[in-house]
Amino acid sequence: LVVRAGENLYEATLLDSTRVSFTLPAGAAGVGPLALSISLNAGDVGTFAADTVDYFVYEQPTLFSVTPSEVSAVGGDPVVITGLGFRAFDSVPASDFRCRFGATVQESAVTFLNDTHVACDSTWGPDDEDGQQVCVALNGISFLCSPLAVRLKFVGLHRPELIDVSFHPDATSLAIRFDSQATNRAGMNGVGPCSALLDEPTVATLKGASAAEPDCYWTTDSELIVFLSMLTEAAAGMRVGIKASTLWPKQWSFPTDCGSDPCNCNLTTDSLCNRAVEMSVNVDFPCDRADTAELERCSVPSALVQAPTQIGGCPDASLTLDASASASARGAGIRPLKFLVQADPTACDNFEEVSAGLSAEIGDGIGADSITLASELIGGSIFVFHVIVENFLGVRSVPATIAVTRTQLPVPTVTIAAPPTISFLSSSTLSLQASATLASCFEGSQVTIDFEWSFTFAEHLSNGLSASLPLLDNNSKFQPTLQVSGSSLASGVEYTVSVRACMREAANVCGAATRLLRLKDEPLRAEIAGGDRDVGEDDALLLSACSSADPDDQA
Repeated sequence: LVVRAGENLYEATLLDSTRVSFTLPAGAAGVGPLALSISLNAGDVGTFAADTVDYFVYEQPTLFSVTPSEVSAVGGDPVVITGLGFRAFDSVPASDFRCRFGATVQESAVTFLNDTHVACDSTWGPDDEDGQQVCVALNGISFLCSPLAVRLKFVGLHRPELIDVSFHPDATSLAIRFDSQATNRAGMNGVGPCSALLDEPTVATLKGASAAEPDCYWTTDSELIVFLSMLTEAAAGMRVGIKASTLWPKQWSFPTDCGSDPCNCNLTTDSLCNRAVEMSVNVDFPCDRADTAELERCSVPSALVQAPTQIGGCPDASLTLDASASASARGAGIRPLKFLVQADPTACDNFEEVSAGLSAEIGDGIGADSITLASELIGGSIFVFHVIVENFLGVRSVPATIAVTRTQLPVPTVTIAAPPTISFLSSSTLSLQASATLASCFEGSQVTIDFEWSFTFAEHLSNGLSASLPLLDNNSKFQPTLQVSGSSLASGVEYTVSVRACMREAANVCGAATRLLRLKDEPLRAEIAGGDRDVGEDDALLLSACSSADPDDQA
């Protein structure tokens, strides 16, 4: 997916069936109108849409000063920003112009604007010694922030302000963040009911079908973590509402006759209790933090499928695609995964029958982690599937392609109880367990199956060049369970290990399965020669760390 902006091409991200996003680097297009078009085929010649959209690129203004230089932390004070280029292009409406102080945008329109001066009201802001950057945007979106010299200092306390709601990248919890000013934590101590702070609709969404109310925990005076259950209805784009009069500044010195609750007390000064506010999780990037400039993406789940590479030629031979291991991989999230399995229309035999069988097995895809086909395979010889898993935030895995051949012989169906690619430490030993299911139509007086493991291929991940094959463990290479010592493998190399299961009575009737092995990077191991010791106060002490090593370095 590629966007063409003028004469340059940029990689784009698909948001949904009607929207894509891409980043236009600063200064890449010059100043003036820019035609945008899109290609679904990596920008190849002749693949761009005939329609274009005009996009106007303007030169950013220059900032000189802000007056006054100090305002109340509560906000609402009039300020004047001077500079140049505030009205550089009449095609940008003045009503779009916005001021920003630190990370907070003043949503109200400016009260005065010409090419060198803009008047707007200050937002709330934290009482930091260095103040906050002053920023302006002619279009209300693309902000230019000043150098360190042009800053606005906020003085005093303010109401707690909600600045971010986003999911943990692993889709297991929800973070609710307030500004850096310390709060009273809504009176919570340790883990407690989320209803102490969140409104009823939000609690109901987080609770979902669970019988228990969701629990929350303050990690700091400004960050609340919601623990999610597998029955939650939390989702990308969800609304999070904060109840009024539950939070106030931790350092607020309110009258003693208010007791412990200044929000229900007759105050002679302005209240610093929070108002009822709400914010929605980013629907396109639900793990992105609104309080940072970077784009935080959710962890991508992995489609880990266990399936044989061969099935026998018996009329009732079946094929099972088991993707249950995907639920344990990073990025799977707290709720059941959605599984999408498709037959390859160009490579899968019996495409229509297989597709119908998949649809019947999968249903809506939620939790459908194992699929078995049998009658749909009759008459075919090769079956190719693409498996995708999607977590409850809508993040999809890279497709896993599974190819299974059907032989004429009644070979046993062989599987290895492990994900397609396995990473382990060089200091550990990996156990790979294979199993074989006897073909129903095999005719013989003996049903004994012999196993044999081998390394069939190895390549360097950095350049794709072939690597030497390691030796197998002699005690287990002819057993169903193979022991692989990490010390026998090299870092940065991917190994293909294969197991063959042959009928002892018919040595040519064999099934096979393969897996990929890699070594994980291990931490450096620090060692000081001699260990602990006692020395006199006047004696020299020599410490040698020469024996420290990188466990992955086998040089």
